[in-house]
Amino acid sequence: MGEADRIKFLGTAGARYVMARQLRSSAGTLLHLGGKNVVLDPGPGTLARCAACRPKMDVTTLDAVIITHAHIDHSNDASVLIDAMTEGGTKKRGAVFAPAQCLDGPSAILFSYLRGFPRQVTPLEARARYELDGLEFSTSQRHRHGVETYGIRFHRPAGDVAFVVDTAYFEALAESYKGSKVAVINVVLHKQDQSGRILHLSLPEAERLIREIEPRKAVLTHFGMTMIRAKPWELAAEMSQRLGIEVTAASDGRTIELNG
Repeated sequence: MGEADRIKFLGTAGARYVMARQLRSSAGTLLHLGGKNVVLDPGPGTLARCAACRPKMDVTTLDAVIITHAHIDHSNDASVLIDAMTEGGTKKRGAVFAPAQCLDGPSAILFSYLRGFPRQVTPLEARARYELDGLEFSTSQRHRHGVETYGIRFHRPAGDVAFVVDTAYFEALAESYKGSKVAVINVVLHKQDQSGRILHLSLPEAERLIREIEPRKAVLTHFGMTMIRAKPWELAAEMSQRLGIEVTAASDGRTIELNG
């Protein structure tokens, strides 16, 4: 039997202030699903965190890099991971999935010489399904964010794992994620923004979203300063009591085993 599926949070920083001062790591999320090693949203420090984590993650064994949008805290280390995954282009292997905006044009986040290194470079589109050597995942509808952004839902026989990444709340947001067994939600704000200018979820909006998705387990991550000051582990415990659903707060380096 292969290794159990798991999620490792290399970093949980979710705002420019937190990222710039490294109050929490801004590295991405490492996934081992269906025997595949995938990094989701490799922000600054992902390569270093892979080398430092225990057990150490050998990035030359990565199978894919998935980028949900072209913001620096989600994509800064993408090029270096792709270079490492392909051993400097000497081995044509691995896959890259990202919105077209990440791959071409003025917002492209990959060095052009790297485009030919991976075996597969695939633009992400809304509400589409993708496959990586047996590991299937789909994208959400387009999120309400400053750039082209999609959430990701990994399809597993034991239950789907969804990542609700950066977005403002909107009424149809939960549709792409309903029925997921595990929902990982980016929660930057402690209180809801009334100006409409900050396109990120607040804690009350995340709670509403969890009610709508009805997962067995929810994990809060990607915290801004107001969430960190409010002690997200305590907020998650209180939410869990209100909802009757297991809700936890991610922390840097934490691993969640996906049993079954």
